[in-house]
Amino acid sequence: MNIVRNEGIYGLYKGFSASFYSSIVAGYFYFLVYKGIKTSMKDSLQPKTAKMNAFIYALASVCAECLSMLMYYPLELIRVRFLTMNNYYQYQTVSDAFAKIVREDSIPGLYRGVITYSMAYLGQYTLQMTAFELYMDFVLRQVGAVRFKQRE
Repeated sequence: MNIVRNEGIYGLYKGFSASFYSSIVAGYFYFLVYKGIKTSMKDSLQPKTAKMNAFIYALASVCAECLSMLMYYPLELIRVRFLTMNNYYQYQTVSDAFAKIVREDSIPGLYRGVITYSMAYLGQYTLQMTAFELYMDFVLRQVGAVRFKQRE
């Protein structure tokens, strides 16, 4: 209610455009890289066990997340600043925030806090993708390749 009272309904949507852009761009890039790494590793290693598959899925996820974070994190930083400290930073738009950060701290300023953020995010996302892929492998074994492709 304080946000609505002080800033109006618009205050509830601060940081929305940064979240929107980062989700689309980084999400697309993540899955593109993830699938490429996963497919390449499975083709070259020909895994025979669930443990080896889990290793491939986890490694592909970590690699894809680290690469996509190069695009995603600056927008996440801006989103959080919009939501929590915009009274201090006074950003007007996402592009204004980029310009101010680069002008004041150069490019490394866009990645302030990335290590702490990635430690929490990377582990959670890697576990999620690995569990999902192992479940898909299980379903594939249960229903067969033809039926799996029909329902995929």
